[in-house]
Amino acid sequence: MKVLIGMLGQETNAFAAEHCDFQHFAPNGLVEAKDFIEVNKGGNDYPGGMIRAAAEEGVDLIPMVGNLTAGAILTAECLEQITDILLSFVEKHGKEIDGICLALHGAGRAETTQDLEAYTLTKIREVTGSDLPITVTLDLHANITPDMIRLSQGLFGIKEYPHVDKAAAGFLAMKTLIRIIRSRQGGPAYDMETAFTQLPLLIPPLIGSTFEWPMEEVRDYVLACKEKYGLLDASFFHGFPYTDVKDAVASVLAIGPRGKDQAEKAVRDIAGYVWARRRDFLSRALSPREAIDRALAVKTDGYVVINESSDNPGGGTPGDGTYLLQAMLERNAGPAIFCSIYDPEMVSLAVEAGVGGKVSGFLGGKTDKFHGRPIPIKDAFVCCLSEGVYICNSPVQAGMVISMGKTARLRLGQVEMVVTSIMARQTYCDGPFIAAGADLNHYRLIAIKSSNHFKAFFKKRAAAIITADPPGIQTSQFDTLPFEHLPCNVWPLSSQAAYSGEVQIFF
Repeated sequence: MKVLIGMLGQETNAFAAEHCDFQHFAPNGLVEAKDFIEVNKGGNDYPGGMIRAAAEEGVDLIPMVGNLTAGAILTAECLEQITDILLSFVEKHGKEIDGICLALHGAGRAETTQDLEAYTLTKIREVTGSDLPITVTLDLHANITPDMIRLSQGLFGIKEYPHVDKAAAGFLAMKTLIRIIRSRQGGPAYDMETAFTQLPLLIPPLIGSTFEWPMEEVRDYVLACKEKYGLLDASFFHGFPYTDVKDAVASVLAIGPRGKDQAEKAVRDIAGYVWARRRDFLSRALSPREAIDRALAVKTDGYVVINESSDNPGGGTPGDGTYLLQAMLERNAGPAIFCSIYDPEMVSLAVEAGVGGKVSGFLGGKTDKFHGRPIPIKDAFVCCLSEGVYICNSPVQAGMVISMGKTARLRLGQVEMVVTSIMARQTYCDGPFIAAGADLNHYRLIAIKSSNHFKAFFKKRAAAIITADPPGIQTSQFDTLPFEHLPCNVWPLSSQAAYSGEVQIFF
């Protein structure tokens, strides 16, 4: 048995100022096919789970390329380039493979399609036909569509946020694919169905952490329903509202025995439970000044983390927002460090000045008008210069080599700033600080750009975590965003939103 595996997709933020070309889609380059197995073997990403399942079952893998990221709407040219790369492997190996296991995201959008995943699967089907088994892993923030379900033999979502269970989803997707293939080759029967429903509900990532109330309870309820109804899998997808498409809402999907109504019952149960709790998913935004006040009021020893959720690069934001950093500089409370802000121009000035030198200019706020104005910087001390490469220490991306490009650590008063020349990742762990020559134990305030993934590393280490949610394109204040394609009656934008209870069944 031979299976083609790969990982290619994007979480799209439609409100980003500039559309995403291939260079921005893969700022660190793609993981090439020749390196795919070695890079992902034993890892906690989707392919790591696929590889482990295939090894257990004695299945031969044919790797494709890998890249899963977040950013602006893909340009038509970028989409064509990505599709051509993917299809080149499908066309080359199509006659020798028995199935495909593919890691997508679920919230992708391009200039020429509002459903990147269905588009990708359609293109693959044009080569393979409709019979080849394909299973797919998806992010918790996927915007599920009926076409995505029809074009695959199984969609398998992660359950945790921070996303510490991606390998588990990959493992289940591969195990299921192998089971389908063997069934078709005369082995034990595989006879399952998928039930699916959409809820008119927007979930702000700010309150989406399954490590905390209320989503911890929701996650546990979904797991209990999976066991209660004897399902292969059940997922509550939070959706990604910022993609701004008609399907950018929460949804429930379950896979269970065909003809026994178990999957449908579970979906109705979970959807009813979630809808009844919708008021629990509202969040109150703290301004940067309020967040700093709360952080300074913490009496526990150790450092306090302030996360700027609305400019989270992991949600397709520019990463050069200045609201929180500006407030920190004005307060001059510390010792404090901000990691990181994207500004290649400022990095170039720091490189020219050298370590021990001083730089002046305008920092951040250069991508759009959503995230604050550039900050005037005068005589900032250059503490450190580096290549900005580190190995991620978080369970979310454990072992991943991440490059921030040329990186400078600057200091003004009691506040230090890590400035990068590549906007590639949100802050997951202490890796970017180490790459910038900083020891977290030397600071009282640690400021980062992230919504929840950082908690997988920092939750047990920080004295407290305080969230700032200033204006930005991943704010939880949905009424401040210029939506164009969302349905009219969705909660919490409309108090008249009502859940229809409609459940679709797919075989």
